[in-house]
Amino acid sequence: MHMIKVTNRMINKYIIDANKKVTEWADDEMPITYDNLQGGQAVTYRAAIGHGYYLEDPIPSTLKLYRRPRGDKLLSIKHLAKYAKEGDFICFVYYKGLNTEVADPDTTKWIDQNLIEASECKRKDLDMFRGYIGISILPSDHEELHIEDIYPSLKVNAA
Repeated sequence: MHMIKVTNRMINKYIIDANKKVTEWADDEMPITYDNLQGGQAVTYRAAIGHGYYLEDPIPSTLKLYRRPRGDKLLSIKHLAKYAKEGDFICFVYYKGLNTEVADPDTTKWIDQNLIEASECKRKDLDMFRGYIGISILPSDHEELHIEDIYPSLKVNAA
């Protein structure tokens, strides 16, 4: 699902307005959402940024959700300018931590770590959230996929 279409402002000023899709995703998936942040506060999630739905050639990144003092909901993505150009699309996926041993060391290095890098929202349970945010950069001319296209078993029977 596309969440954001990349603009020049996002690449050059590192400022992204959190649209309805982003705030709904954060509400559904993240332990700290915009509703938990006061004006001027932020939360920074560990992330990996890469090309395509499967994060080709990923590098470590961060996804920072923050509110301006007057309450505007914004976000920033570390290394966005290295991967995206104007007109591309951005998707987010929360890859939840496994808390178990994984055979693939590349997967372990990404997934079995604390999700939250820094937070101004004080919660005692933040260390229990593991994993990372996958930030997929998709070209403007790509064919959009839905989760049901990747995992057909999730399709709802239209009976």
